Amino acid sequence: MNILKFIISAIQFFIVYILFYTSSILLEIPPYKFMSSSLSVFFSALLWGYYNIISYKILETVFKKKLTRKIEYKKISPLNKDSKNRALKMMLWFGIGSLIMTFAGLSSALLVSKNREDWIQNFDLPEAFYYSLFLIILSSITLIFARRLLIKNYLKAVSGLLFTTIILGVLFIIFQFVGFNQIIEDGYHFTGPTSTINSSFIFLLAFFHAVHVAVGLFFLVIVFIYSLSGAYNYNNITGFDLASIFWHFVDFLWIYLLLFLVFFT
Repeated sequence: MNILKFIISAIQFFIVYILFYTSSILLEIPPYKFMSSSLSVFFSALLWGYYNIISYKILETVFKKKLTRKIEYKKISPLNKDSKNRALKMMLWFGIGSLIMTFAGLSSALLVSKNREDWIQNFDLPEAFYYSLFLIILSSITLIFARRLLIKNYLKAVSGLLFTTIILGVLFIIFQFVGFNQIIEDGYHFTGPTSTINSSFIFLLAFFHAVHVAVGLFFLVIVFIYSLSGAYNYNNITGFDLASIFWHFVDFLWIYLLLFLVFFT
């Protein structure tokens, strides 16, 4: 468990490192400054991993018992279960808040880059991005109807709508890559001498968002599998709600990103 926590933390910082590296290229940060910052991120990742391990051990020492999921689940009463569900949703909202700050930072970096000489005015977005907008909005609608049917205990219909939502999410990612290809066909690349600040930032924002859509699809697939086994009903919808909240978030996030790119690029 401790090794797993360390690996997860390292992966999180690795993602931050990739975003930091990409942004440094787009903003033309000198190599020596980036190397010093890279070492800071690397050591922060190590310290964060060790902090998780140490804090976990301290909690075990204070409470004088092994902190495992098995012990936690055995002592769940109906009241404690409601409290646990609220805590899980609160943790999800904190995670969503951090993602909002990340995309806000990337959006701000794009606005700052508009003052550069190589900024292209009236950069046309690919048509595929607009089709993907329709697909992800439609996927949120099917997920809303799935939840309503779940409350009414129409489990077969719920599974069908979940499957439809997953298919629409897959199509969304496909159309995103079609959009990337359309940008390349127009003569703009994301890196190299034929790249522009516009195309680089569009790729960064859209691809980073697509990664989170893929994460949302992963959780929806898990919910779909559980729904086939009858694990969810009107008394047990926490897992369904957590996946739905995240999926609606990436839906609204793409609406914001597309409007931002339309009016500011």
